[in-house]
Amino acid sequence: MCAHPKLLKWLLAQEGVDVNARLYEEESAQEVGSLLFHSVEFFQDSAEVLAVLEARGACSVPPLQMSDVARLDRMRCGYRDAETPAQLAAAGVDLDTSVWRDDYPAVRMLLRNFQGAARDVRLALELLDAGAGIAGWLTPEAVQEEVLGALLGWHWYEQGAAEGEEPIALDGQRVDAVLGIFRRLLERGLNANTPVVFSADNLAARGEAFATPRVRYEGSLLGAVACMLCARGSELRGLCLPLVELLLGHGADPHAPCRRVAGHPGSGGTRIWVRGAWLETNLPWPEGASALDYLLQRQARAPDSTDAAVVAALQARSRPGR
Repeated sequence: MCAHPKLLKWLLAQEGVDVNARLYEEESAQEVGSLLFHSVEFFQDSAEVLAVLEARGACSVPPLQMSDVARLDRMRCGYRDAETPAQLAAAGVDLDTSVWRDDYPAVRMLLRNFQGAARDVRLALELLDAGAGIAGWLTPEAVQEEVLGALLGWHWYEQGAAEGEEPIALDGQRVDAVLGIFRRLLERGLNANTPVVFSADNLAARGEAFATPRVRYEGSLLGAVACMLCARGSELRGLCLPLVELLLGHGADPHAPCRRVAGHPGSGGTRIWVRGAWLETNLPWPEGASALDYLLQRQARAPDSTDAAVVAALQARSRPGR
C-alpha cells in the first residue's frame, strides 16, 4: 500500500479510518508506532499523503518500545522525529551498539556507506562529539578504506551533487566537519603515522574505455594528504594545510618515507578517485622520498603558495640534523 501513494491517499481519506492507529510488523507482530512516524521510510514524505494526514489530524506516534539499534538507525537515516546523537546519549543509548554485523556502530556505517551528503559528515562528527568510539578505525585498512576513501575521495562529493543533495563545493562547514572528524580520531588514539596503501584514479577519465592508469601510493597519512589527495589542482586543496598541521600537531613525522608508483595497473584494495590533480599526481617521486623531500623539489621547480606554507609547517616539525 505504501508503495502506491495515490492509493494510500485515497484510503486515508475514507470515513472511519484512524490515521493515528498503531501499526504492527507482520512477522513479529511488534508494535511500531503510527503511519506518520514512518513517513520517510514508508512513503518518502509524499506531499499528497502528508496533506491528507495533516487534514485528518495525524500525529507522529513512536512505538512504546524501541531498541537502541532502531533508534540509531532512525538517526542515521534521517527519519521523522529521529533523535540527535546528544539526545540518544543523554537517554542512555549506547552509541557504540553495532547496527550491522558485529563491529559496525552507526558512526562507522555513516562513512562506510558515505555518498557525498554533507549531513552524513556532520552527523558523524556529532556522534564522535557525543562519545561514539573509534575502535573500528584504529587499523590502517579501516583508515584508508573508510576515512580517507570517504572524506578525501572527490567522487562522493560529485555523486551527492548529482543526486540533488547539494552543490559541489568544499565549503567552510564541510571543511570544519572533515577536520573535526580527523581531530577526534587523532585525539582518541589514531596514530598520525599510520601507514596507508591505496590506488588513486583520475575521476575525469572515469568511464572511458582507455582510462588513465592509476597511481599507487604507499606511505604515511601525511604524505597522502600533502602530496596526493590534496595536491596542487585538487578540488580538496583547501584541506591541505589545515589537515597537514593537524597531523603534525599529533606527532606525524615529516620525514616518513613514501612511495608512489605512476601507471600502476591496480589489483584490488582501496581505490580513491581524484579530481583536478592528475598531472600533479603523476609527477616523478624519488624512491623513498618523504613528503617534505618531494615538496622541496617541487617548490624548486615551480613555487606554489600553499605548498610553501605546508613546507614551512613540515620544517618547523623537523628533527634537528635532518
